[in-house]
Amino acid sequence: AAHEIFSQTPEAGGTKPASPTVEGLYAQKLRMKVADVTLQSNAAMTMVKRAKKFFTRLSEAHMRFSKEISRIGADEKSKIAAMNPQDRMNSCRDALLYILSDCDGMASVHHRFG
Repeated sequence: AAHEIFSQTPEAGGTKPASPTVEGLYAQKLRMKVADVTLQSNAAMTMVKRAKKFFTRLSEAHMRFSKEISRIGADEKSKIAAMNPQDRMNSCRDALLYILSDCDGMASVHHRFG
């Protein structure tokens, strides 16, 4: 406030602002820095809250995706197990099982992120 920056001196029955005191200028600069740091801190806290919400949503998405990959992989494995031994696709069975094992790995990776 002005009363801290300027000292009042009586002159002819009134008051007149004198030149700013050194202490008053330092106090004003300090108040401005405190206000600036407070604004930055508030902005950082808001961003932290936003980031927490985002990571919660991201974690939930990873968990859903992990469950979906596991479900799809289990479904395919049961179909392979039910294949007729004379089926022409039986020759590719091992390759598909290999790919499905990668599905299990992907599901576990997403589960760790969740």
